[in-house]
Amino acid sequence: MEFNCYIEESGDPGFVNSPSEAMVFTGVIVKKEDDRDVANVMKDIKSVFNWEPNKAIRWRNLSHDKKRFALSKMKELPIVFSNVVFHKAYFDPTSYLLKE
Repeated sequence: MEFNCYIEESGDPGFVNSPSEAMVFTGVIVKKEDDRDVANVMKDIKSVFNWEPNKAIRWRNLSHDKKRFALSKMKELPIVFSNVVFHKAYFDPTSYLLKE
């Protein structure tokens, strides 16, 4: 079985003087065979919002009513959401760098 994963991040990636305390990564996992159906539903949602088909849906820019509408359509989709959230104050940005 094959899957596609669509990833979006939220929060400022900086560690010094950053306006956000956290970084959030969200993945939407879709079976490859369901990908076209999921894309069509997302296209329909964008059509209702009068958005261009290639424009990303930015959750923070949606009104409460638009969020409810989008969720009402998305809840029926065969997708899985996965999130990783970390508090930057507890993360050492040099810990993952390769050292020779």
